[in-house]
Amino acid sequence: GAGTVIVWDRGTWEPVGDARRGLADGKIVFRLHGQKLAGLWELVRISKPGEKKQDQWMLFKKRGDAWARPGTEYDVISALPDSVVQRPLGLIEEREPRDAGSPGAIGAEGAPAAARTDRSKRLPAKLEPQLATLVASVPAGDWIVEPKFDGYRLLA
Repeated sequence: GAGTVIVWDRGTWEPVGDARRGLADGKIVFRLHGQKLAGLWELVRISKPGEKKQDQWMLFKKRGDAWARPGTEYDVISALPDSVVQRPLGLIEEREPRDAGSPGAIGAEGAPAAARTDRSKRLPAKLEPQLATLVASVPAGDWIVEPKFDGYRLLA
């Protein structure tokens, strides 16, 4: 890759409304409960319906919740640049409580109630992003290549 890869944030998310409907409509609203990010966020599809290339999405912080701050007041990337694996912070909602009565309030077990409801669907003990593998030639088939140099990998 183009440099160091870190786990920048860790936490849970909960959809606001029907996430499948939001995916179809091109706007998914959700609440984050992370070590660095919290509050309401939205993913908005910016590619036009029917375009042949892969869907493109932008992430926006929703205004008006307790965790919204102007970038001139606070830059989370500059303030907390380190990996949460090497330097765990604990949930920001516990470190800096703001709106304890909200629907996404943290419970005694440290996760939103929506994330604790179904114990039969536990995550594996360890998750890792899929990494590129060096090969001698391109696999058979029709390929369109899009270079990606930003270095981000997400597990969601």
